[in-house]
Amino acid sequence: MKISISIFAALIVLLSACTETEIGRSKDIEPNAIAQDFTLKYYESDKKLIVNTKFRVSGLNGTTLVLDAPSKVLLNNNVGILDSTKFEGAYYTWTLPLTTAKAQHTITYIDKKGKTLTNNFTFSGFELGAQIPEVAEQNKDLLLMLNGLNNGDEVLLELRDTASNKGAEFLNLKVNNNTITIATETLKKLKKGNITLQIMCYKKEPLKQLTGEAGMLNYDYHLNQRNFTLK
Repeated sequence: MKISISIFAALIVLLSACTETEIGRSKDIEPNAIAQDFTLKYYESDKKLIVNTKFRVSGLNGTTLVLDAPSKVLLNNNVGILDSTKFEGAYYTWTLPLTTAKAQHTITYIDKKGKTLTNNFTFSGFELGAQIPEVAEQNKDLLLMLNGLNNGDEVLLELRDTASNKGAEFLNLKVNNNTITIATETLKKLKKGNITLQIMCYKKEPLKQLTGEAGMLNYDYHLNQRNFTLK
């Protein structure tokens, strides 16, 4: 799969046309009309887990809300920091160092009527189970070990050969027993020589305790770029 310059240009135009995201107040909204939109962000180079929680009206793509007291959201009983950006709107955030992030965590939301909703998640890290070989053969499948994901989870791979001007090859692969396989058919599309590899995981899981509106837990995981030689 290759992404053309025209698609990138269209995306730039679309982003340029975006207006500032609106921000509302939870006191103006009935609790059962507020959607919960939670995201886990992990970048290997940062060595930390960022947890962001958004509360929205009109569904998971709706206006973000600032929580007015007595409403609040906590991660492991710690109140989040309120932040906002032009395109993200309002959200509450926590930063956990990797040393304490690998554990089970609880997000607790208390609405303006005092109703408490709790949703748990476990962060097991996201890492290579073994180093990528320095040299891979074009006529053999390349097996990679990954830790921190479940069987059936999908990862996105971006492969580029630095010897040509071709676009990247993108693959969606499912994890099977902590392993993903880059098939020879894909490797043969790349020019022999230095290859760069990036591995990402984007997935969504519905929350178990809901307000009456939708609730979603989003995963946004990235490993550092790796390099190997293709022969």
